Amino acid sequence: MKLRLATPEDHPWITARYEQAGFLRSNFQKDTIAIAEISGRKAGAGRLVPVDDDTYELGAIFVEEVFKGQGVAKEIIDYLMKKAEGKTVYTIPLKHLVELYQSIGFENATETESPADIVDKFKWFKQRNDDGVGLLKKRT
Repeated sequence: MKLRLATPEDHPWITARYEQAGFLRSNFQKDTIAIAEISGRKAGAGRLVPVDDDTYELGAIFVEEVFKGQGVAKEIIDYLMKKAEGKTVYTIPLKHLVELYQSIGFENATETESPADIVDKFKWFKQRNDDGVGLLKKRT
């Protein structure tokens, strides 16, 4: 598996996949977006969104169906976490993914301790997902 930062040529693919998944659009000038490739094919993507000078939101982890179960999401997360070294990283995973994030050191966060932008997105995402979502953070 090869991991790399997204290039402008990747933007249409990322936009299409994120729309398919119901994710918010990326800000390609601001976000740090990782691409995972297997055998030269795009297998998945994820992004870090800057919240402030010391905080990122990790999210929009997308894996193509054919590559699910091969550790793509975890590799994308690990890659992006290295890019966020020295920062606090929040994530808002679907409920069934909370354990994955906790297994790599994320802890539960509360709305009162979280930045307003994170709380707003958490509430937005929670309204759209009947199965539930988590609010987690990790200091890198």
